[in-house]
Amino acid sequence: MAIATRLGSYEKRAARRYVRIAAVLAAGLFLCLHQTHGTSRAMLATTSVTRASVSTAANDLSRTVATSSNRRMTAREARACHVQEDVSDDLETGWGDLEDLALKYQQILLMISTLPQHVHSNRNIQGDKQLWNSLSKLSEPYMPIFKVKHDSKLFTEDFQKEIVASSIPCIIEGLIENDDGWKGAREKWASPEKMIKHYGDYPLCIKEVDGEMVRVPLRMYFEYAKTTSADFPVYLCEKELPLAILQDYSNPVPFRDDLYQKVLPDEDQLHPWLAYLLIGGRGTGSPVHRDPIGSGAWNALLHGKKRWCLFPPGTNKTLLDLPSDGDSQPPAYWWQDVYPKIKNHPKVTNIEVIQKPGEIMFVPAGWYHVVMNLETSIAVTQNFVLPSMLKNAAKTLLKENPKLSKVFLMRLMKLRPELVLALRSAWLKDAMLTKKPVVVGESWPRKKAGDETTTTTTTTTTPTT
Repeated sequence: MAIATRLGSYEKRAARRYVRIAAVLAAGLFLCLHQTHGTSRAMLATTSVTRASVSTAANDLSRTVATSSNRRMTAREARACHVQEDVSDDLETGWGDLEDLALKYQQILLMISTLPQHVHSNRNIQGDKQLWNSLSKLSEPYMPIFKVKHDSKLFTEDFQKEIVASSIPCIIEGLIENDDGWKGAREKWASPEKMIKHYGDYPLCIKEVDGEMVRVPLRMYFEYAKTTSADFPVYLCEKELPLAILQDYSNPVPFRDDLYQKVLPDEDQLHPWLAYLLIGGRGTGSPVHRDPIGSGAWNALLHGKKRWCLFPPGTNKTLLDLPSDGDSQPPAYWWQDVYPKIKNHPKVTNIEVIQKPGEIMFVPAGWYHVVMNLETSIAVTQNFVLPSMLKNAAKTLLKENPKLSKVFLMRLMKLRPELVLALRSAWLKDAMLTKKPVVVGESWPRKKAGDETTTTTTTTTTPTT
């Protein structure tokens, strides 16, 4: 109190604000565990706030507010967004009642977690012991995945030339356990309890609405993941990684020459481009998909188990039962309904693997894959494009996002002109073979009869192979 009396009015308000931020986030845990109002009040009365928790909450609290924009949201989504706005407004100004603020965080989680995320009838998969027993082990026959040791020459020197260029999925072993760049993740992400100890008050994304993030404290999400019985559980997927979490791991050496990461992020963007922290309980995961804009990906698992099935480029999409626009189903349903039909299908080649803690999965560009968490899992993943992938990635980027393609090639020309020149040469060769027009450069001057020199831009056409 003696110190507080010497602070000016501004400093007093700031100090009170920091204490309240930490208290609100800590209160979320107690309210999640103790539903009744009386119990919550008793628990809050004994809550202590340390200098470290105040500093963490003050520096890392995200004020991203999910708001409705162009598309129509469900009533429950809209309500969750409005509650998040209330939380943000309270943190910024009035504060109101401490319990009321903590209840709002709980309300956000409740509304998002009870959203009807699919139109299928629930199957009570969380209680299906036979399903989880069958998925927890690989059944014969299956094609095993290639494995690479982190200290082998194949990984340290020849990975891009031998593995990436040949489009071979693989598991990288030993890097997380032995690389000093992963020391923080080894110590802090090894279990939900350890992650809660270090990052429990961090608000992380459980839902994206119109490009904006709806977030709740991490400790509240872990409690939800442990207790939910939903067929389609909420999956925590945070792409704006806090600095403290970014410092816990490092990009594996073979993937550091990432052209997308070096070229596309804005100068003031602090978090990596197309990097995600993934935390999910049993039954969370991803449907069958290919990674976007011609990229490959690595996925490092620190805790839990993931079941993967990978299919090479050119696999019949109808057989894989890719989700259509606007349709989604629980990841476990694919493993129940589709996987048995294609496992031994003569026209389908697939690689199966159960990823364990400490392993890094490499998924080449163009490979379809489906992933499901067999238990509560903590992972980090990042998409990338290496120089050896540039030719195909540039074609895919041009097809999927022409505007971004133009920005990428213009920036890459300034940073790595030799790669763009090689790309133009390769595209010209393709154009000569296919006799189709192709973009090979930027605007150039042309003279028209009777006119001064004018600048004309070529028409963009996706090259074919």
